[in-house]
Amino acid sequence: MASQAWSQPTLYFPNKDQVIADWILTRFLKEKEKPSSSNPVLDVDHWQLLSSIICCGDIEGSRRVKAWLTPLLNRTPLAPILIAFLDRVTHLPPEIQTTVFASSTPCLSVLWPLAKHKINVEMLLECFSATLRIVCLDPSQKLAQPRAAVCSTVTNTYLSVLTHASNRRKLSSTFLSSHLELWLRRIPVLHRSGLGDLYSAGAETLFSPETLRQLIDDPAANPVIQALSRVETAVVLPSLPALLESFHELANRNRTSLFPHSQQATHTIADNIRASTIEFYNACDGLIHVPQVEPSCVWVPRLQLLSVIEKKNIFSGGQPRITQILFEKCRLAVDELRSQIADTTELILDAICCLSRIDFNLISPYVTSVLSVVAKLPSSSKAAAEFLEIGLDHHKKTRILPAYFSTVLDALEQTTDNIDCSNPYNTYAAVLGGPIFEESHVEKLRKALKGFVTPGQCLGFLAQTKSTLERAYSKLSRQRDIPDSESSKHSHKRRKLDPESTMCSPVKAIDFAFVCNVITIVWPSLPIHSLMDESRSEAVNEIQGVNTSVVTPVLSVGLKLERDEEGGSASRSWSRDIIASSALRLQYALSVCIPLNFQPAYDTKMESRMLSLLESSNVLPELKIEIGRSLLMSASLGSLKDMETLVERLLTCVEPVGMSDNESWGGKAYQLSRRENSSQQLSIALLHVLSHRWLPTLSGAATAEDLQHFIRLLFSPISEGHRVKDHSTQETEHSSIITPLRSPAFWELPELRSAVLSYLNEKTSCLGIADVIKTLGNLPPPPSPDFSLDIHKVQAVYTILRYTPMEYLPKSTRIDLTKKAIIFDGQLVSTLKPGSAHGDLMGVLSLSREYTSRSLAYAAVFDRLETVTVTKYLLDPRWGASADSPTFPGAATERLISVHLNAVIKSYRADDELGMLTIIKSAQLTAEFPQSPFRQTLLTIVLETLMRSSQVSKFSARVCRDLRSLFSSALDATERAIICSICTDTLQERDVTLLATHLKLWRTLISLGAWISDIDVPVPKLAVIVAKKILSYRKTESALSWLTLYNHAILVSLSELSTVSAGEAPKASEVFLAIYVSLSHGNRAPGLNDSVGGFTPFQPLPVHVFETLLTKISEFCSETATSLVDVVSMVRLSQVLLRNAPEGTMKTIQKHTTSSLHLFLNRQALWCMDTNASLEICRFISSVCAERPAALRPGDVMLTWTIVSKLLSGSENHDSSTSTDIFREIAGITSALVRHRRDLVLPALPLLSAVLQRLVTLIRATRPGLGAKQTRTVTNNFPFWVNSKQPLGVSEVEILSRLLVSLTTKTTVRLVGPAQENQKMESLTRPFGKYASYVLVAYVQAVNDPLCIVYAATRKEVYPGLFALCDMLSGHDREAMMLSALDEGGKATMKTLWNDYKKQKYVGQG
Repeated sequence: MASQAWSQPTLYFPNKDQVIADWILTRFLKEKEKPSSSNPVLDVDHWQLLSSIICCGDIEGSRRVKAWLTPLLNRTPLAPILIAFLDRVTHLPPEIQTTVFASSTPCLSVLWPLAKHKINVEMLLECFSATLRIVCLDPSQKLAQPRAAVCSTVTNTYLSVLTHASNRRKLSSTFLSSHLELWLRRIPVLHRSGLGDLYSAGAETLFSPETLRQLIDDPAANPVIQALSRVETAVVLPSLPALLESFHELANRNRTSLFPHSQQATHTIADNIRASTIEFYNACDGLIHVPQVEPSCVWVPRLQLLSVIEKKNIFSGGQPRITQILFEKCRLAVDELRSQIADTTELILDAICCLSRIDFNLISPYVTSVLSVVAKLPSSSKAAAEFLEIGLDHHKKTRILPAYFSTVLDALEQTTDNIDCSNPYNTYAAVLGGPIFEESHVEKLRKALKGFVTPGQCLGFLAQTKSTLERAYSKLSRQRDIPDSESSKHSHKRRKLDPESTMCSPVKAIDFAFVCNVITIVWPSLPIHSLMDESRSEAVNEIQGVNTSVVTPVLSVGLKLERDEEGGSASRSWSRDIIASSALRLQYALSVCIPLNFQPAYDTKMESRMLSLLESSNVLPELKIEIGRSLLMSASLGSLKDMETLVERLLTCVEPVGMSDNESWGGKAYQLSRRENSSQQLSIALLHVLSHRWLPTLSGAATAEDLQHFIRLLFSPISEGHRVKDHSTQETEHSSIITPLRSPAFWELPELRSAVLSYLNEKTSCLGIADVIKTLGNLPPPPSPDFSLDIHKVQAVYTILRYTPMEYLPKSTRIDLTKKAIIFDGQLVSTLKPGSAHGDLMGVLSLSREYTSRSLAYAAVFDRLETVTVTKYLLDPRWGASADSPTFPGAATERLISVHLNAVIKSYRADDELGMLTIIKSAQLTAEFPQSPFRQTLLTIVLETLMRSSQVSKFSARVCRDLRSLFSSALDATERAIICSICTDTLQERDVTLLATHLKLWRTLISLGAWISDIDVPVPKLAVIVAKKILSYRKTESALSWLTLYNHAILVSLSELSTVSAGEAPKASEVFLAIYVSLSHGNRAPGLNDSVGGFTPFQPLPVHVFETLLTKISEFCSETATSLVDVVSMVRLSQVLLRNAPEGTMKTIQKHTTSSLHLFLNRQALWCMDTNASLEICRFISSVCAERPAALRPGDVMLTWTIVSKLLSGSENHDSSTSTDIFREIAGITSALVRHRRDLVLPALPLLSAVLQRLVTLIRATRPGLGAKQTRTVTNNFPFWVNSKQPLGVSEVEILSRLLVSLTTKTTVRLVGPAQENQKMESLTRPFGKYASYVLVAYVQAVNDPLCIVYAATRKEVYPGLFALCDMLSGHDREAMMLSALDEGGKATMKTLWNDYKKQKYVGQG
């Protein structure tokens, strides 16, 4: 009835709208407690009727409604209605929620501003609590916007009233008792949904000034913590970090009331806030100690709490209570870490890293314990790597690296406390493969030792590590396995001990190995070279003494041969082999360090022992690899006496290398353990050692037979048919092959090179050298019975030749291998069956053809007839079925045909045209296979190579006649194929690729028709038909095949345009632009124009077509209806056309350049805030300035400076990432104008100076930790394409520096005609000298900006350019700059810069 009364205009009574609105609101208030089905608060009709009454569209109506609505709301409170509505709407189905919110939100937006002034703060708190209930409504039901509007409106009102409320303590108490749990449950959702105001309102209520004062005065009686303890743990834990952060922020905001100036000095207020925050943190951390909570759930909030302390810089080391609390947290974390719970190790270690970043002194008492756990973690542990880096950085900064390594050694000793003696290898491998000995960390340790150990610390550090090594050695001596150096002097007889009783303890052996591995890092990296001569000699003597007193006794026992009762080789203990290998590794590391001048020498007995151990099967592979390295080092020093036996034993160890295709070695010696595949791993390791380090030694000392044996072993994996893996994360036999082949040092060894060539000849001897013409002229001969075996041999050869430099192959060998490859190619192709994949055979065929194309590109091999025969064979259509196989080596075949065809064209003579006619006939046969994409591609390559490498006038009339015949037949076949392809309703992926191939061939045929020039056959216009058809297909726009199809369609249209007459040019140009815009639109192919930009026609466009096309582009871009995407496409197309402009079009280019620059300025509102559009405009201007500088006129340069200045001007809005490409293009524009058009730059030097000043200011970066207003002050001076979070890199600053240096470079002006001649080379040094000071002032101001920072690497790169500016300054200009333009800080910076300039300036002395 109310709706009818309101909607019927004939029913009139005074104040009808007021009466009906009063009735609705009164009913809302009185019946709000009814069930949802009959509750008017949830009725859509009531809300819609109320909305039609109070929501007026005009201003006058709104004023009239407010006049009576405000008194009505004073009588009828809105808050109970809103609370009831929000409470009950959450129980409705999602679809009804959407309808109810859509009808009620407009009413609430009108009612709330009028009613909020009469709502007290307690009721507002209840309203705020009600809004928390609707936060979790499903946002997918179109509720996000109305939900956020209601929540934000209520919350903002509550916050504004809460700020001035007098009973905030009562509100806080009510919130804690009634609303805390609901608010805590909603915190994760609030941050995800962008409703941060609701969290802020809850935090403001919870931490009122009165509550904060109570928490600070009496931390024990903490009402907040007591209330949190009563809430479910799963709800509290995720919210603790946010509560801690809010506590700190609100305490800081209310610091003047919490800590009055009268009681505390100003400088201690921050300390009091920190202390209070840490106490609250300690209380929050106490809530986490709940027995029933999983450990993984406990350490996540602990880590987040510590992150808040780190981020807010809360810790202060001068307060004992704070230090005590965090010390206790460190102890707790370390105890938990040592409990070895795998699920929490990373989290606990992250927490320890956070404590270390807060203050490393907190964790310093526990570093040894932490490192003992870190040492056993996997090397992939990010937390472990971070902790090691933090510890290393701390010790570097404090210059106490010796203490750090002492701690590391102590930690490594602790790793063996609970070792399993039955399987000690697990601990040994875990530590050596862990984060401490990970390669990147070891490299950081070496760099730190070289850069941060002072000369005064070297000797002490050396003595410290020496005593550690001697202590580990003494523990071994007490095991009665190794004689003590002192006691052995007086003992002439030793009691023979049972081998089992003299077994060395695994714990002591591993400790000794760890110490040796650490010293292997430390001693070679110490800055011994920086010591004085006396100190250096002392250090070297210390190391020699260690070798005598420790290493040599260890080796004498560790390398001792054990015999069983029958005189054979007895089993050796793992511990003894580990000790010996560690000692040898230490010796080797010292011997390769040149400053130490350490040369290990082995007597005949020791050398004999080592050689015997190499052939023993009971020796640990790790020891064998160390013995091999040590003996090779001794051989390189000339002290090895039996080199022949060493080579023999090493090759024996390498022999199992080709037995498996799956074996690998990680590059670490500890991985060579006693396992089933230990012989294969050892062979890979030795092969790696020999091929990467000792090839010169092996080549100089081994016999020719041994070298040939080594080469056979080196190449045995591929000769056995294993695949070569070019990229691998681990060391394999394949990487041992590839790496030396790519090294010039390998091929510079004549003995090895001879062995490789001998191996290649041996493997290809089965092929023989046949007559190429007879073999390939007819059908290929049937393969031999052993052809499958020959395939593996040939695969090995051409895999090796794939990485072989042609310069190192003798001419005869190269020719033989090339001819054998062609013969083998024919034999292999004859075995291919249509419809089969032939994966392995295709791989061998690819290798063969790759080598052949490389060989022919290096130097000719075949004569003219052989070249024609090979080309005819490659074009033979009988291989069409195999050529379309996915595994067919198409790219290698295309390169090979191109090389052969170039040779045929170069050798063509008019009196001997048979070869050329044969090629044309083969190409004509290829054109008869339009359904073969590969054959169509080959025909395209033949025609393109023919047009690129020759002129039609070179050929005889018969050849030209055959070319016309080829053109006609290929044109008809390709036209039929294109029409057939586009007649279908849908295109499959293969059809798309085939159509793109046809269009590419069609474009080539159009160019061929223009190249022959006297063809009477008309070329059909297919571009429009094809474009319409492919636009009608449904497709995946981002698919590469479709983008390729678009590209070829555009290029076909451009090729057709180049053939039109002058009268047809305007219409044809419009058609081309329509096709181009349709196919290159941003919604269809965003990356399309990049491919069009790479198109270079065989002949330039005709002048009339070129001029017409540029005119149409200008007209199209000038229309206001043209979108930004289309303008960008046209700009890119203009750039392509200007790059390939025909001769005699300079005036046209000048006109188009000027009109384009005017267009950019007139429509700058369209592109000035679009990064992609700005970048394309910069690229266009840069291409004109760099490639067509003569086309520029004085007005063009002024327009260019204006555009550049617009791009460099400040902006309030910025992109999400910095576009360094725009910076590079702007620098390129400026550099091109300075180098090529100095005459146009001279009249506008102030503009050049302004541009350089803006570029120099961009090298700044905002300081971390700035507030929002400070950050905005800085970023407003940055262009829109610069994001303050991503400052310009070093490479961009280097470009700027080169630009400044180019001002002093002498160049000539690039003009057209006689004006170009007889020019004097000049620079801008003198003219720009009076403006250089302004650029220097811009740099000084950027460096001294208190809100910004210029990094050291940036200053280093920009210095050459600044020095060039200093060189331009006259004395008067410099004094004027110092007096008037710089403050005291600027003067100091300028003096520093000037002093650096004077130091590097050449003054002509020496």
